[in-house]
This record gives sequence, C-alpha cells and structure tokens, in this order.
Amino acid sequence: MQPLQKAPKIAYYRNLFIGDSIIALDSIYAIKSLYPNAHLCVFCGDIGAQIFAPFSFIDEVVNIQNLSKKEVLKELDFREFDYLILTQPNRKHTSIASNSNAKVVISFMMWHNIFRRVFGKKDFRRVFFSRSFSHTPNYKRLLSLVRAIDTAHYDECISKVDFREARFPFSPTHREFVEQNLAFLALDKLDKKGLKSKLGGGILDSRQNVSDNIDNGLNKDLDKKINILINPYSNSCPVSLTKEGYARLANALATNLPNSKIIISSFVYAPPLPQLENLPNIYTFVNNSDLLNLIELVRSADIVISPSTSVIHIADNLCKKIIGIYSKKDMSLWLGKNMDKSMMIVPKIPTNKLKTHTENAIIQSIIQKVLEISQA
Repeated sequence: MQPLQKAPKIAYYRNLFIGDSIIALDSIYAIKSLYPNAHLCVFCGDIGAQIFAPFSFIDEVVNIQNLSKKEVLKELDFREFDYLILTQPNRKHTSIASNSNAKVVISFMMWHNIFRRVFGKKDFRRVFFSRSFSHTPNYKRLLSLVRAIDTAHYDECISKVDFREARFPFSPTHREFVEQNLAFLALDKLDKKGLKSKLGGGILDSRQNVSDNIDNGLNKDLDKKINILINPYSNSCPVSLTKEGYARLANALATNLPNSKIIISSFVYAPPLPQLENLPNIYTFVNNSDLLNLIELVRSADIVISPSTSVIHIADNLCKKIIGIYSKKDMSLWLGKNMDKSMMIVPKIPTNKLKTHTENAIIQSIIQKVLEISQA
C-alpha cells in the first residue's frame, strides 16, 4: 500500500436516491476529518447535489445526472484523483472508475471486479460483504470504503471523529417556508365554516378495532405539546401501513393529543390519505421540489413515524425520536445509527396482504410507542 499524500485528491462517487445519499454523509465527513488537507469532491446526481451542497467540508460537488459515460470520465480525469471511492460497484460505474486516471480505486467486491486489473492503476482495492450473511448496516459499509484508504490511520483515529458536523445545518430560509405554510394551514382551518372540535369523540370506535385503553394512557399526557410527523409515502417499501391505516393512525393521535400537531408529510401530486378526519390539529404539509424544506420540516418534529424511506433517514441524521416500520431485511441494512431498535416495528406481512385487524394492531403498537416517548 502506497503512503498517503499530505494533500490527496479524493473523489466520492454516489449517484443515487435521497436515503442512499443521506446515509453516505458520515463516510464523506470521515474522509475530511481523517484527511483535513484533502480536496474532497463528491460526484452525484440532482438529488445528491441538493443534499451535499450545504456541507462546507465538501470542497466540490459535481452533478453528473445528465452526463454521458464519456463525459463523467472526462470530469474524473480532469481532476486527476489520487483516490476514487466507488460506492456503486455495478458494471457501468466500475467501467468508468477503471478507465479513469485515478491512482487508487476503492469499491465493494463483486464477481465482475474480482480479477480486474487496469493498466496504469497502482491499486484497485475491494471490500467484501456477503449479501446473504452480513448484517452490517449500509452506512457502516460505506465507512469501510474510507477505511481502505489507510486502515491503520482509520483504526487509530475514527473513534475521535465528531460526526455532529455531518448533520444537516439549519436553514432559516427553509424553516421560514415550513412555518409560513403550517401557519397558513392553521388559518385555513379557522376559516372553514361549521368546523367544530371533534376531540374526545368517536374516532377510536369498534369498527376500527383499536383498543380503547390506549385513550386512557394518552389522555394522561394531554398537556404536553409535541409535533408528530407522519410520512405515509414510499415507492419502494414492501412493508408499511396502508394509506387508510396511516389516516386512522393520524386520526387517533389527533383525537387523543389535542394540544399536539399531527403533520402529514406530502408532496405535489401525492394522493391524499383516504378517511383522514378534518380535525383542527391535523396538518397536511405539501412540499415543493426543494428537499431542504423537508429537512426543516423533519427538524421541527419531536417524533417521526415513517417506513424505511428518505424521511426516516433525514430524521436519523437529525437525531430525532423515530418510530419506524421496517422489514426484517431493512432492520439489517437500513437501520440508522441513531435509531432505537425498541422503537422499530417489524411486521411479518407485506402491506398489500395486510388485514384490517392486523393493521390496527400495528397502529395500536405505534400509539403505545408515541406514549412511551412523550412521557420519557
């Protein structure tokens, strides 16, 4: 292994989705913390460009969303990197990294790169994790790529790294956007003719099969004002609640916690939640395309309830109290470092096969966990 230069040029290649980009922040910050004189450049797409732009420890962000393979290679070669950390070891990206002039390429071991040797490359380092048997979370896997730069230096210094610098910095502009929209929603509710408080009546009825004894527990805590953010939307999670289930959850929480805000995280063109009651403390926040608004919305919450998707990883980054709905697989690969396993719910049945009574049992469990957190 070649000795590390005093001011190396290091590229971090991560052109993926929101959650994938967020969990990479620790490993990206670890590079800058371990090698403070390095020029750190992140290659990413449109989503990553929004996520990584606010962080001052990243020296350069290169958006490759609309670049061809040849153009990406040109961007890499122009900068003459000493190290290229490739977090996506599929054939396309491995080919780009292998053909670049980076002196060292570090990636995960895949069958198509085991015997790869590139003319002119001093090194092609591979880190192995078994797909079938390894339960190492993805954020730790990414840190292992950083370790491969200099294992001795990493092992000696990683425990001293303060990862608080990898949390999303506060954005006053985006917080103002969130507060103004929530205030507008509150005024809109007041302007509705005939709106009467439904608090304390009829939401948890026998048709929904949600235990009445939950009411008594929650009602002990009515004086405490908390913001509960519910994210019901996910494109890729096989395990979650149904949209009707999320509506029943929101209705129950709003009814029994009248001093709290129940905020539904939504977006333009998202389908509304069916059966959602028009209660005065339920707010549906519809975000535009600016991801930083969503980050500030999550920051404003005391409790975040979400399946395994982007919102929960934002909450994990911000060290929020999280109640997650995860599959068994996601509990291994996508568990964040700040997530409490005791607050995670792991249904054995996928969403499309959930029966109402089973879903209501999950809702009851979520409500119990909200109670535990609010009384802590």
